[in-house]
Parts: sequence; structure tokens; C-alpha cells
Amino acid sequence: MATAWGTGGASGVGRLDARQVFEELKSILGEIMGQDVVDIIGVTPDSEFVRDLEMDSIKIIAFSERVNARFGERVDFMAWLSKKPIRKLIRLRVGDVADVIAAGK
Repeated sequence: MATAWGTGGASGVGRLDARQVFEELKSILGEIMGQDVVDIIGVTPDSEFVRDLEMDSIKIIAFSERVNARFGERVDFMAWLSKKPIRKLIRLRVGDVADVIAAGK
């Protein structure tokens, strides 16, 4: 998947910077998990929701709803997630979500 991580800015019409999206996703994670937990864990783009952040299904749904509320005009996040096979969902990283949102897919 192509990313905007190294661009330092928008790389096309209608494209957001993945770093900015990542920071907003970290903020959403802080709302759900507690900002102190997010700070202690040290969330990075490579952090996996299940393995690294130990998010259960309820927290993942809460995250998805907030992402959809914030970025729903750019991407149908729930539809994107529903197309993922379970093995990919289990390994989903914060950076993967940031890239999809930044690209507006």
C-alpha cells in the first residue's frame, strides 16, 4: 500500500497527510483507552490494534465509530473494514488506517 508518511504534506488533490491523520487517530485512541495508556504504550503507525494495543472487539467498534464520525466524508471506514479477511483484521495497524484515510479510499 502506498503511503504519505514521507511526503511531509499532501501529495495530491483531496489527499491528507498520513502523519496528521495518525495524530488524530492517536487522539481517538486516547479517548477510548485513556491518554495515559496511549502515552505509556507509545502508539506508533506500526502498532497493531489487537497485539500491541490489546483492544477487544468493543473498543475496536468504539474506535471505528469515532473514525467514521470524524472521517466519514473521506472514506467509508466500516465498509473498508468489512471487506478485510479476519487474518488481516487481527494484524491491522494504526498506520494502515491512517493510510486509507489519507488516500480517501
